[in-house]
Amino acid sequence: MDLVDDAAQGLRPATDDGAAADEAPAPVLGEFRIIREIGRGGMGVVYEAEQRPLGRRVALKVLPSAASTDPRRRQRFQLEAQAAARLHHEHIVPVFGIGIVRGTHYDAMQLIEGRPLTQVVRELAAADRAAAPADAEADGSGPAAGRAQPPKSKSQGHSHSSSRAHARETVRLGLQAAEALEHAHAMGVVHRDVKPANS
Repeated sequence: MDLVDDAAQGLRPATDDGAAADEAPAPVLGEFRIIREIGRGGMGVVYEAEQRPLGRRVALKVLPSAASTDPRRRQRFQLEAQAAARLHHEHIVPVFGIGIVRGTHYDAMQLIEGRPLTQVVRELAAADRAAAPADAEADGSGPAAGRAQPPKSKSQGHSHSSSRAHARETVRLGLQAAEALEHAHAMGVVHRDVKPANS
């Protein structure tokens, strides 16, 4: 893990043409070429990596070196990967495989391009707040309430429908998470840390 972490910190951001800013070779963990760090959590560090034999990009979760010395943490890491590998659902990231290279425990998952759910939720909330003043003016509950109101403008109607669209999107995301959790529960897997940061 130290080897991967040290090497990954030496990675340079890509230039405009997509090439690396320097020519230093990317760090390698077994058949995986580490491209960049995606995130860190309680159960490991996640990197974007290329699975070289198959030529595909994956999310590679690596157990931190400090945790690798604890048999219970190693077992938990492996059990979590095995449990996730049993789940087949469109809203659950599939696990491609697990392994150990030079004492470093990892699991490889499908790389999902997109924004974290925490960011999506913040953006939806900000859009709703921005739409709220126009909606209040349009329905007569805002600062101008009690005075004669001009006919609702197209922009006010758009604001109201935009707020409804945000509400529908929030419900759609919640439904996807609920369906995924229901599938996991039916397979005997209980996710004990459900929150946007883990979605």
